[in-house]
Amino acid sequence: MIPEHINHKYIADHILRIEGRHANNPVAQENSMYLIASNADLVSGQKLTEFERAETLKFIDEFKASPEGKRAISYMKKYEESRVSYMKKQQEFRI
Repeated sequence: MIPEHINHKYIADHILRIEGRHANNPVAQENSMYLIASNADLVSGQKLTEFERAETLKFIDEFKASPEGKRAISYMKKYEESRVSYMKKQQEFRI
């Protein structure tokens, strides 16, 4: 079950980071996992335990399947595409 108090866009952003730009960076992936777990009240300490990591992965799957999660992920994908496009235009302008 997805808690109502979570920041859906924040969670979606970190899911997309794990699956995208953090794909080859285990430390960054773990950091995003911790931030998701923290936002969803799934972590009790400074680092994820194996149990908390498993619960976070389960939460991510549930989030991605939920209507709220799908909307937030769609929104954040569009936001990221817009951000990347803007950055590319800024680089072209500087050249």
